[in-house]
Amino acid sequence: MVVYDRELRVTECNRAFARMLHRRSERIVGVHVDRLPCRRHREALIEALGGRTITLASASDAPTSRERRWNAATFTPLYDRAKEITGVMAVVLDRTRHAAAAIEHDLHELLTTLAVRVASSERVLRSSS
Repeated sequence: MVVYDRELRVTECNRAFARMLHRRSERIVGVHVDRLPCRRHREALIEALGGRTITLASASDAPTSRERRWNAATFTPLYDRAKEITGVMAVVLDRTRHAAAAIEHDLHELLTTLAVRVASSERVLRSSS
């Protein structure tokens, strides 16, 4: 979870969000969105500041490694008592394991289908010779 103010600066974040960025929370609070390792969510943040709730799924490289991460985030406007938008809260889910399992499943299906097609083609070629 991360909270941004209207100036696109992080005002709060939990340890899970900090771990995703491989940083301590204290080093993230106060940072402008443009200074974060991944800025793909900037447009969703701006739309949420306009009053919309936005869900965004994206892939990105981890900041300290070549590891690919898949995330899903929901950006929700925060309101004060006067119903003015004061910032945005984003709940970020690390979907890397889920995405890796889906890719592995798709690859298995592809290889299984390919093996069946090769066997079928070999039978057709043998019968025509």
